[in-house]
Amino acid sequence: MEFGEVCRKYEEYVIGMRRDFHRHPELSKQEGRTSETVRKELERMGIPYVTVDGYNVIGTVGKGRSGKTLAIRADMDALMVTEKTDLPFNSENEGVMHACGHDGHTAMLLGAAAVLKEYEGEIDGSVKLCFQTAEEENSGAQQIVAYLKENGGVDQAIGLHIWPNVPVGQIVLMPDRCMAGCIGYHVDLLGEGGHGSRPDLVRDPVKAACDLVLKFASIPGNYYDITDPCVVSTGYVNAGTYSNVFPSSAYIEGSCRYFKVGGEVQIIEKMQMMVDGVSKAYGVEGKMNIWPPYSPVVNTPELVGRAGKTVDEVEGLEVKKTADLIMASENFSEFLKEFPGFFAILGGGNEAAGKCYELHSDKFDFDEDALRMGYEFMARYAYEYVKR
Repeated sequence: MEFGEVCRKYEEYVIGMRRDFHRHPELSKQEGRTSETVRKELERMGIPYVTVDGYNVIGTVGKGRSGKTLAIRADMDALMVTEKTDLPFNSENEGVMHACGHDGHTAMLLGAAAVLKEYEGEIDGSVKLCFQTAEEENSGAQQIVAYLKENGGVDQAIGLHIWPNVPVGQIVLMPDRCMAGCIGYHVDLLGEGGHGSRPDLVRDPVKAACDLVLKFASIPGNYYDITDPCVVSTGYVNAGTYSNVFPSSAYIEGSCRYFKVGGEVQIIEKMQMMVDGVSKAYGVEGKMNIWPPYSPVVNTPELVGRAGKTVDEVEGLEVKKTADLIMASENFSEFLKEFPGFFAILGGGNEAAGKCYELHSDKFDFDEDALRMGYEFMARYAYEYVKR
């Protein structure tokens, strides 16, 4: 049976698994049911696996007779979003939703696993099937990478992400920079509250917070490398309880995006200067905390070229000819910091079927026709690399 026919044989299975995962979403580091389902499916296929640091699962396909090894990664966690789709398989876990396509990623890797298992007799090397927890919290990848390195490492690592504003049937393969690095920040501002009629008698943290929001937003155009796409945004501000009361504290949270490796050091330095200056100007105490950063996703150019040849063999799939850099972040970057590889963007949008909602939207969905193309692409690429 031709490779494409074998792949098509599993399409309904993968769609069914995607819908099961979508119906039962789980937050980062809470993916117990999802991890158990993955393990049961691997056992059913006869694929050995290990569980790493909680719920991460790594299966292995191949004879392991040659030194060639390749890792394929899929993330499994969902988001704290209340679903507002009308899908017949929408979330049964109130307040939690697969709003980023990770249900599809996990299902596609199971599909690739099933296909590769059928060809195992021809695979002299080995493929590591990496089902990752907690991508949304910038975890999971580090633990899997550490395990792989402790056990001989891999020669290549690949992954993909379903994307709603790329049409189904297209895939983005960027030869270098692909997705932005990211840092998250939290600033606490402590002042001294009082009556709304006497701002002169208080140390107002609200004005300090508002000033910082605007100053942080000015960093990309005025204080950072203008040739490196950069965004500094504040998404959460919290202060006060009543209209005529100055509160004693306020805090803001947000994120910064950049592409230049090491760019976060310069951004953080400027933000800290602003916190110190604004705190002094308004007479408040300001303290900034930075969360562990996502590194930029940087692909290996020669492997992207090889991946393009694989795309030519997948029915219905083509490389998107033009694509912008993606300001979102992904901790698949942890794999690419240690191993050559690439991260692809798989089209899942279908405007003919209705509006395509963005990732993390409470109405996010994707065209399930993308699933077969995705797992066939991963399976073909892996097979061609590790086969006899």
